[in-house]
Parts: sequence; C-alpha cells; structure tokens
Amino acid sequence: MAEPQTSPQPTGIPLSVNLQYLKDLSFESPRAPQVFVAEGPQSQVGVNVRVDGRGVGENTYEITLHLEVAATAGDAQVFLVEMDYAGIFTVPQLPPEVLGPLLMIEAPRMLFPFARQIVSATVAAGGFPPLLINPIDFADLYRRQIAAQVQADPAQA
Repeated sequence: MAEPQTSPQPTGIPLSVNLQYLKDLSFESPRAPQVFVAEGPQSQVGVNVRVDGRGVGENTYEITLHLEVAATAGDAQVFLVEMDYAGIFTVPQLPPEVLGPLLMIEAPRMLFPFARQIVSATVAAGGFPPLLINPIDFADLYRRQIAAQVQADPAQA
C-alpha cells in the first residue's frame, strides 16, 4: 500500500496582500510639444526609489513604494513621473528584527511589477517610448535606509 502523499509545508513567513492601490500619480512634460519635434541630446533617465511603511491595524501595514522617474536632455527636463503605489499587508505577530525586513523588502518586491507597469504606461501615454524600470534590489535599499537612520541618530544603533 502506498504512503499517502502530503503537500509540502509552505516555507517562510506568510505575508498576505489584502489590497494594492495607486495613491498618487503625476506626469509632467514641460517641454511638450518642442521635445517631440526638436533635435537635441539623447535623454538620460534617472530613477529614485523610497519605501515607507506604517501600521494601519493589528498586524496590518500599509507599505508605500515611492517612485520618481526623471528624464533630462542636457539641462532640460523631458518628463517627470512621480508615483506612490501602496499595498495593505497582513502578517502574523513577529519580532521587530523579522517584521522590518519582511515589510520593507518583500512587500515592495511584490508591489514593484505593478508600479513598473503603471510608470511604463504613463510614459507611453505622454508620447514617449514605454519605459521599463530595471529590477530593484530592495534588500540593498533597506540596508541603506537603516544605515542612513543610524547615521542620523546613533542612539538607534
């Protein structure tokens, strides 16, 4: 008689996504329509990313992914996209040393593909080629944010 098969137990810590939503979106193209007809230097695109989190209930948190995407040609701004994309996440009761990285690394990692698509579609709707933001290392971003906080307030160390 064969042994009954059991499904593998999930590994890791459960992180439930309750809701994802666009909090704020701004697109500016201050040089339109000249930017579309004038020859000029090739555009350079810069991306700034920040992650914020706050509690909104028992074991429930809002994580917000802030993206700023700016394209410039020489000294002139070609376009600017500013976006806040958020999610509501529920996690079990966890110690702070586990909760912080879980919320500030894994949650934005889950939000990023959706935020990336919105930026791409917004840039395309502005008349420019769709822009695909490169993947972001949220673990490194988290480490840099913690290091900046400790440098600003050494008592946190």
